[in-house]
Amino acid sequence: MQQPFNPWDYPLTPAADLRLLSPDFETYQEALAECLLRIGHLEGEGSKKARLLARRLHSCAAGDDRCLSPACPLCWGRMRLWLGEQQLLLWVSYDPLLFWTLIPAKFAVGPGQLNSISPRRLNNALRQQLSRTGISGPIVGGIDGEFDLSRGVYQPHHHLAGPADIKPEMETLGSQYYPQTPGVYRPTYSSEVRNRPDLFSYCFKSYWPERPRWQTNKGDKRRGRPQRLHKTRHVEWLLWRAQFSLTDFVFLAGVRRRGGRLVFT
Repeated sequence: MQQPFNPWDYPLTPAADLRLLSPDFETYQEALAECLLRIGHLEGEGSKKARLLARRLHSCAAGDDRCLSPACPLCWGRMRLWLGEQQLLLWVSYDPLLFWTLIPAKFAVGPGQLNSISPRRLNNALRQQLSRTGISGPIVGGIDGEFDLSRGVYQPHHHLAGPADIKPEMETLGSQYYPQTPGVYRPTYSSEVRNRPDLFSYCFKSYWPERPRWQTNKGDKRRGRPQRLHKTRHVEWLLWRAQFSLTDFVFLAGVRRRGGRLVFT
């Protein structure tokens, strides 16, 4: 059986360490505090699954055994550091880079239904869309999401980085597969990558927020400030993430992992 990928096995390159390059990247102590908060939420939920995950995170927080769970802010934080380092090294000869967000409205689900979403299915769906549009990459990105309070749904989406010369094909992909819906006003958008460390960190955030959306009397679409998931939704999200591996939330096209490195295919 193949061993799960362990980002703790690979020392970071100081020149490409997001902790030194991105001032807002959380410290280990901040990630530890978040881990303890998640443990408290899980223990308070009361189910056997929640207690088992709390125990797993507690062991990791104590430094006894790295749990390698996407629900763990320590292990996912280390994964983000490794991914950020590898992207800084991978894209060194690419300028400019573009950042894309793709929001598939059809994958939105309500509370209690998060288990119906598979990150592998999300990635496979995007991979098929790229293939049909004639895009082979290179692209590196991840699965993010939030809880839309206005619609009462979890809405997963992809954040992606890739070279600017595939922008026309990506726009075609957006028009074909990501239509505007009443709940998703901007299903696709892109921007030039100016601050690479911050952007690469943003692609793999360690939490999903919740926020309201609304339409003004003038028809403008607005979003409220993000806030922490309600405790019940937070526990559901943690238990959902814990079913998968760290790499399940990473999207690669035209790029693959070779040991502790990302390389072009």
